[in-house]
Amino acid sequence: MNSISTSDKNRTIVWRSDWRYQLPFWAIGVLLLPIFGLGLPVLLWGYLRWRRREWIVHDQYLMIREGTERQTVSIEDLERARFTKNRMERRFGVGTLVLESRHNQWVLPWLRGAESASNTLNRAIQALATRKPPKPSRPASPLSPQRMDRMDELTSLWQQGLISDEDFDRERRHFET
Repeated sequence: MNSISTSDKNRTIVWRSDWRYQLPFWAIGVLLLPIFGLGLPVLLWGYLRWRRREWIVHDQYLMIREGTERQTVSIEDLERARFTKNRMERRFGVGTLVLESRHNQWVLPWLRGAESASNTLNRAIQALATRKPPKPSRPASPLSPQRMDRMDELTSLWQQGLISDEDFDRERRHFET
């Protein structure tokens, strides 16, 4: 299931495995129902496992939620997204989305539209990789120890109220140039 919510500033996509991914758990649960009600916990566990696993994609990051655990991954950290389809997944029209970074790999099985999701993420990864890096800010010039002592002295005089704000600002600007 894919759902898209849009706000003024960003776009959010929620990906969740297809409900058919849990068919084996539900089948076992139904078969175990007559045996002392053992199937009910299996059915409930399968449903909760499916319901609590989702990937939330924002413009700059991806949040992976599995149960109560959440992990946030910056899209800039991703190296590639790919999809695979085994015979059973082809039959049901779903696929497995695999995201890879240098140090980790995340797998979301039985995702409807895994190919388009993979293409979308790869385009986002390429766009962020080709984006111009921000200009480095001008490094602050290092002050000599004597100038640092003088600045500390001025700061303490200003904090004690012995010099005015205007005098302190004028002297501070003198140190910054």
